[in-house]
Amino acid sequence: MIAPDTRPVALIGAPTDAGAGRRGGSMGPEALRVAGIGPAIRRLGRTVDAVVVDIHGEATSEKMAMGRVVDGRASLAVGTHTHVPTADAMILGGGTGYLTDAGMCGDYDSVIGMAPDIPITRFVRKMPTGRLSPASGEGTLCAVLVETDDATGLARNLAPLRTGGKLAEAWPDF
Repeated sequence: MIAPDTRPVALIGAPTDAGAGRRGGSMGPEALRVAGIGPAIRRLGRTVDAVVVDIHGEATSEKMAMGRVVDGRASLAVGTHTHVPTADAMILGGGTGYLTDAGMCGDYDSVIGMAPDIPITRFVRKMPTGRLSPASGEGTLCAVLVETDDATGLARNLAPLRTGGKLAEAWPDF
């Protein structure tokens, strides 16, 4: 059952592979064209009130390019995967909210969420050693909040949200 005050939202994944050790998700911004993201967003039409594009990749340049590819067609384009929140929340010229990386939800007293000993040993010795294990400290919730325009579905306000753990708290004021 859907609560009466909820609205339909579409989430579209846009993986990239820049910086990856092997070909993975796709070919950077070209992947959006090959996957047909433009027509996919158009097909959604007004069947949803918001379109969120999750840009999952390493390179900030690819995330920025992809954000501009969907500008004016998506409510929000947000990067994920690099685990560190960026400070570039903005509304692009066409009305799409954009953030290069929302950050991870987890313990920041770590190496991207893992207990630091094994990753540090791997970096220093340049050899795989030991098994990674999750860090066990207090987690931080990292997210982004977007307020959309009822008529267009585009962003009106955008701000990061962070709470708990080591990072400075960030609470949207809208």
